[in-house]
Amino acid sequence: MNHYSTDLTDNQTQVIEKFLDVQVRKRKHPLRNIVYAINFLLKRHYP
Repeated sequence: MNHYSTDLTDNQTQVIEKFLDVQVRKRKHPLRNIVYAINFLLKRHYP
C-alpha cells in the first residue's frame, strides 16, 4: 500500500473508528483504506 501525506495517523484512525461500526460485516477493503481514500479526495480535489 502506498502512503500519502493525507493518510491518518493511528491515533486519528482510532478516533474515527469510534463513529463507524467496524464489526458489521466482512469487507472487501479495510475501512481504514476507505477513510484514506475519502480524505485524499477531499484534501486534493477541493481547495
